[in-house]
Amino acid sequence: MAEEVTLKVNDTSHLYLCKHFTSLGEDEKKHLVSIFSIEEVDNYLNQIGSKFFTEFANGPLDLVKKLILHVPNKVFTQNNGRKVSIYVFDRHIGTTGVINRTDIPLEFREQIYEKKRGEAIIWAWKSNEKVYTNQLVLITDNDTIITCFPGLYAPPLPSSGMTEEELNEAMDFWNQHVFVDYV
Repeated sequence: MAEEVTLKVNDTSHLYLCKHFTSLGEDEKKHLVSIFSIEEVDNYLNQIGSKFFTEFANGPLDLVKKLILHVPNKVFTQNNGRKVSIYVFDRHIGTTGVINRTDIPLEFREQIYEKKRGEAIIWAWKSNEKVYTNQLVLITDNDTIITCFPGLYAPPLPSSGMTEEELNEAMDFWNQHVFVDYV
């Protein structure tokens, strides 16, 4: 028998998770707007990056209900003690928002540009072709969800609060990968 999984979503992580959705169920949006402004919620929903299909999950709370029914395919611990769980499904669950630069045809790599994402400056590439994924990455601290997104595991964007090892890992990854800005 599988062990019972507990996943918690606090208000801050609930809002943060919205960046991986294009819309929310009515009750979930009402709840978030009672805490944060509609502009804040919409800002997260409109951010560039990986997005879940609404058919898979219509918001972070719906996603949590699905995750507790599944067993991750791989689990490991980051340097900061956070747990990373990777789930693989038998169908596409969303679009991935990050790809390796080498996956972009050579003649289009000159179209890579800088873009603001939240407070970070990231590399992006406009594409009208969606890149679908059947994988998701869940990162938790104890049982609280930090983030969850469709696609491949990616370290956090480089920031001043990282250790030298974390910063080097982040810089190596993000120098080789770009966000896909779907048009």
